[in-house]
Amino acid sequence: MVEKDGGSAAAPAATPAAAREWPLVVAAIALGLLAGYAHLRLHDLGLGALMVGAVCLGLGFARPQRPWLWALIVALCVPSVQVVAHLGYERFTRGGIVASFALLIPAFSCAYGGAFGRRLLAVLFPR
Repeated sequence: MVEKDGGSAAAPAATPAAAREWPLVVAAIALGLLAGYAHLRLHDLGLGALMVGAVCLGLGFARPQRPWLWALIVALCVPSVQVVAHLGYERFTRGGIVASFALLIPAFSCAYGGAFGRRLLAVLFPR
């Protein structure tokens, strides 16, 4: 991109806010994989939904700027664990793997609920 004075614009530097999100992204992936492992071992989608919802609620509360990101990261870890297990040693029906995508519903609702709760607290109790 060329500026009006003839110089070129430098690429924008990474923001400090983006640098602070990496530990939360790693935590979201780790807890999503843990929820997938629990679903794999216990064969209970309700427990997986509870774990995914709790993690997304906490992450949505911690970083309310992008709740959709937390929902996608955490909820898509469960079917990915199932696909990896299916390729290795476990045998699932394709319907069981596709049904684990239903965890996107509680993930999105809890992530947006956490973000809404954080914003509500900021309005009710301003600093």
